[in-house]
Amino acid sequence: MSAILRQYGMPEGIVTIIQNLYKDSKSNAKINDMSGEWFEVVTGVRQGCALSPFPFAIVLDWVMKKVLGNYNGRLE
Repeated sequence: MSAILRQYGMPEGIVTIIQNLYKDSKSNAKINDMSGEWFEVVTGVRQGCALSPFPFAIVLDWVMKKVLGNYNGRLE
């Protein structure tokens, strides 16, 4: 994700802040009142995080540009 943010012109300081936000993330599952064991989150964005839609949208835009190339919306 960091490389994609840099390709979009994101300042290095902001990229570092985003990296640090997701660094060493851990999560667990809770069912009723019982919590499972904690595990490291190594992919994706944090569910419920206010920032999560931003990197998701940037990466999705990058993927679509790679897949569609210069597609102009017309089938010819």
